[in-house]
Amino acid sequence: MSGTRVFTIGAGEVVSWPFMVDAAIEYDITALCDDDCVNVDLAAREADGTAADFGDVVDASPVLNLWATEDRPPIAKAPGPPRPLTIEIRMMECKTKVCAPRMRIAPLLDREWRFAGLSDASRVSRIAPLPPLR
Repeated sequence: MSGTRVFTIGAGEVVSWPFMVDAAIEYDITALCDDDCVNVDLAAREADGTAADFGDVVDASPVLNLWATEDRPPIAKAPGPPRPLTIEIRMMECKTKVCAPRMRIAPLLDREWRFAGLSDASRVSRIAPLPPLR
């Protein structure tokens, strides 16, 4: 299963993606964009809409780090309870009509192994107006 998703969005638009995380695992979420991107923001929202983490530096490759809500050794554990999040890619500025950012989610099962991918392509919501971060 691929851990990278590619989206096509224009300036001022946002793509959201529901993502169910394991509450005992830490995750890195990265957005990378082509040369046409000037500014891409990335946000992770809790089920109630509050921001779990956001990357809003003016660049084309924001990174989020979602910490585990349960402190258990991830290698020797049963799966933790699900934690529903929504991941958002926000195209703040693009040199062309549309840009093609990629998003990658990697669970950090231990500090040495950081590159397993996850995906859930069937539930990506299409382009919506850019809402404010809370």
